[in-house]
Amino acid sequence: MWHYVGLARSARRLARALRDLNHLRQDIDDFYRATRLNDALIGLRHSVQAALIVAEAAQHNRASRGCHYRDDTKGTAPI
Repeated sequence: MWHYVGLARSARRLARALRDLNHLRQDIDDFYRATRLNDALIGLRHSVQAALIVAEAAQHNRASRGCHYRDDTKGTAPI
């Protein structure tokens, strides 16, 4: 998350994060269905879902605001 969805973001890094997180989510969901549930597994599954929400929101937000900076949107002035 820090390298791809951290403070400095780009479309390329966000796309990579989403691919990696979707792959991880699929692996965890497969394991989730085949394994006895415990708090750690539920927490892991929820963590990946939260990371996907953050990465998708970052991908849709093309403006640089606050401490988050999109280095691939040169024409967008920070607010």
